[in-house]
Amino acid sequence: ELNTFDSDKLVHSVPCAICRQTNGGCTAPPSTPPENLTGCMLGRACMENPAMFADVDRYFYSEETNPCENRRQVLEKYCCYLEQTYPRRCCDNDDRKTGRLPAPQVEMFTTGGCLICKEFYGEGDLIGNNESLNSSKSGSIQKEKITGCAIGRSLKPVRGLFFRLYNGKLFQRECDRLSRDMKIRNCGPGYILRKIMKTMPSELLDQPFVKTEDLTEEDVPVHVAPVNCRGGCT
Repeated sequence: ELNTFDSDKLVHSVPCAICRQTNGGCTAPPSTPPENLTGCMLGRACMENPAMFADVDRYFYSEETNPCENRRQVLEKYCCYLEQTYPRRCCDNDDRKTGRLPAPQVEMFTTGGCLICKEFYGEGDLIGNNESLNSSKSGSIQKEKITGCAIGRSLKPVRGLFFRLYNGKLFQRECDRLSRDMKIRNCGPGYILRKIMKTMPSELLDQPFVKTEDLTEEDVPVHVAPVNCRGGCT
């Protein structure tokens, strides 16, 4: 058992001699992955700081590159996923609500977007009668067709994507603000996330993820119980 706390000589491992934690307490990657590693359980860390897993494919599984190199790429791919999973409901006459999966399949009045979401989806072509189309008045509030729970559930996995970055809390504030905006809710969580991205500084969106071997102690948030914390936690 180690009785000294010398971060200059010790390295993060499983169990961790620096953090004095067994599995689950230290979030720093081990310097050498265990030979028998086939996977790991993702707990609260994946919600608080999902970017910490950005280098998993390369670091743990020896892939040449990771699927995404920055947060913009992550969010663009996630927008596409949301647009397929929770399609827009701003341009249909269906009274069913989108809440739980699978989302109801509805007939759209246009191949593009309404007056609100056409900034991302284009104007497209009208299909049939569209008296209830959300494009009648861009400032009008349409009957809710996508529930608040569906919007919140969609944004939750990426809320912490800018964890510990300067001005990163702007992303969470915009998630809260736009998810409550009833004028745009029926345009879908994919549209809402694209609107949120437009409020973020490009330098944050395009900042490359840090490679695991380049992480410093300051880059690695270590979650430990106060009784075990060496940093004077109370």
